[in-house]
Amino acid sequence: MKPVFRFAPVLLTALLASASLGAPRPLFSPSPLATFDGTRWSGLALGQTTFKDIRARFDTGGGIYDRSTQLTMPKNSGLRVYCLWAKRGDDEVLTSVVLRYSGVTPSSDQLEAAFDPGAKQGQALYQRGRYEDWRVVRFPQRGVSAFQLRDGGNYTTPILVLSAPGSLASLSQQLVDEETAVEERIDPMENEPKVGEFGEITIDFDGNETDDIPTWVRSDTRDTLRDVSAGGTLRWNRGAAGYYRMRVSASRDKKDEGGTYSVSTEIDAAGPYGTIHTTGSGSQRWKRDDDDYPRTPAAAFDRAVREARRDAETKYQQAMVISGPPSLGAIREDQWTELVTLLRSPQNSAPVDTGTGTGTGAPVLGF
Repeated sequence: MKPVFRFAPVLLTALLASASLGAPRPLFSPSPLATFDGTRWSGLALGQTTFKDIRARFDTGGGIYDRSTQLTMPKNSGLRVYCLWAKRGDDEVLTSVVLRYSGVTPSSDQLEAAFDPGAKQGQALYQRGRYEDWRVVRFPQRGVSAFQLRDGGNYTTPILVLSAPGSLASLSQQLVDEETAVEERIDPMENEPKVGEFGEITIDFDGNETDDIPTWVRSDTRDTLRDVSAGGTLRWNRGAAGYYRMRVSASRDKKDEGGTYSVSTEIDAAGPYGTIHTTGSGSQRWKRDDDDYPRTPAAAFDRAVREARRDAETKYQQAMVISGPPSLGAIREDQWTELVTLLRSPQNSAPVDTGTGTGTGAPVLGF
């Protein structure tokens, strides 16, 4: 006869609880977009769902917006969903949901069928000073804002924002309802030299072992930094806001036959397209009676400094050469992020409870 194993009720309860705590949280399963009713979608409720609720129910990741959380979905889904939060008392409460599409996006016809069937109340808004042909179509009755980019003769919809219906009026702070011309971007820095400037030079020597470096060597090192070039992309200028910092540390062999110098460098200097920050490092051993190494601390220090400088300055030169104005896509992304911020503002996000609309977990592009 096979042995029979019995668990005491208390032990069985503990085992089940332990298994539950260790179980992975499920991925987010989106409902059809048409089920969003201005308050609820896919089990999320504006003004009610908290950050703690989401962390307990779904697998999550970091968000790309300020105070946001990404709901984890299969990597090949073509959709990323972000919950945006506002502080309310002791909780972070959901104010809006951002859906970002890659590949296939909802079409204008699908959006109208889902959020404005037959009513023709969707309103296209435009921004002055845009360099690409894009618009925002808002559906005020449903709290939906579609960020659309023209592709040939049609519009794609890379971003949808689900927010409280009352929040959509805030878009009028930056957008107009008459189509504006797409402007040509002019680079005001096009003819400016690609050179960064720094005014501060700092060299820190860390530990007693660095006392072997003579004062004149330290002074010469500082002077050489004033003559820095980095291939013509970097220069010292008294009073400039940038800096060139160096830290030197040293260690001695146990038998006092030699040692090692380690040098780290840090450059922070602004060029015509913004600040460039690079770092470098170098290390050199010295040994009194070995032809394979420098025989004096000063010689080892000099080699370590040159290595660390070359590392940081080469990186700086490369970054400066390829620097330029932000891409048109980056400019558009910044403009869209400003609009998303308007829609997620707490004062604009009081939810309107219009019913259920929780959906049933249909495919991502289901309407």
